[in-house]
Amino acid sequence: LLDVKPQSGINISLINWELIEEAIFMRCIIEKCIMEDIVDNFDKDILIKLENNLFAQKLVLNKKDKLIEFYELDIEFHRLLFLGSKKINIWEDTINMNSHYNRILFLSYKNYGKMEIVNQHEKYLEILKNKDKDAIKDLIINHIKYPINHFC
Repeated sequence: LLDVKPQSGINISLINWELIEEAIFMRCIIEKCIMEDIVDNFDKDILIKLENNLFAQKLVLNKKDKLIEFYELDIEFHRLLFLGSKKINIWEDTINMNSHYNRILFLSYKNYGKMEIVNQHEKYLEILKNKDKDAIKDLIINHIKYPINHFC
């Protein structure tokens, strides 16, 4: 995120839309598979952790000074999905590729609010509880693409 130029200085790098598109492509494919796996192999402990996370998101939702905390809760929500699928190492690789996407995500929270993210996370839980595999693909695509819809 920083461009270091010896003897010239340090600049903040521009947002790279190609890297954002790659991150979205990867996350849409992987998270769809993760959700399908969790629906088939449901762990009640993960559901409780997801519900607690969502409750915490709602607590900080409208507090402007809690933007970073909301971001961390959002990221943790998705990490829990991977944990529930016993694919936590894949999450680590995925999150490492998301730096430019996360910049847009953070700007989206700041400029367009966070309520839609919370609503979508509630839908994730509904899908898990109802074992509704047919709803997974559309939700994942809408959720992961939501932040960039404001910037394209």
